[in-house]
Amino acid sequence: MTADHQSIGKNYDIVKVVDFQPFMDGSNKQIVADTLIESLKTIGFVYLVNHGLCQQKIDRMFEMVR
Repeated sequence: MTADHQSIGKNYDIVKVVDFQPFMDGSNKQIVADTLIESLKTIGFVYLVNHGLCQQKIDRMFEMVR
């Protein structure tokens, strides 16, 4: 993994935290995509931050699946 990949995704033990902002603003879509793919292939899960969804929408989605 390159230094660029490390700045986009931080490894906290098992689950990788992936900053989605560079994908959203177009500044580094490929590195974010590569980081997501690598993490999903090796770990099977990511913690996505700066994804643009407000907490209210997230809470509503959780309410809908209960």
